[in-house]
Amino acid sequence: MNSALKNIISLLVVLVFAFLGYYIFIQDGQLNAEGTGSQISSETLENTKLFIERRAILDAIQIDTSIFENRQFLSYRTFSTPIQPRPESRDNPFAEFNRASDISANTSRF
Repeated sequence: MNSALKNIISLLVVLVFAFLGYYIFIQDGQLNAEGTGSQISSETLENTKLFIERRAILDAIQIDTSIFENRQFLSYRTFSTPIQPRPESRDNPFAEFNRASDISANTSRF
């Protein structure tokens, strides 16, 4: 087969795939617009109304944040103790584990 024939066949294959893709895309859009549109739109309408009602309820809520600016609230202090940093592991985790210092260092953290 010569190169001109290969080019023509390749072009035809590409055009067929492009046409099929376009056709499927158009058919999918028509099915969604016509098929079960009335059922979907009524469910969507009910869900939208419910969302709008709940949004109105949430918008009506007023939260008083003045407690966070109160002198008594600001006078609270924490009683937590800071965590002291400790070594988490050995310098070389692949080294032999037979020295007494390694054993005592690793068991003291538990």
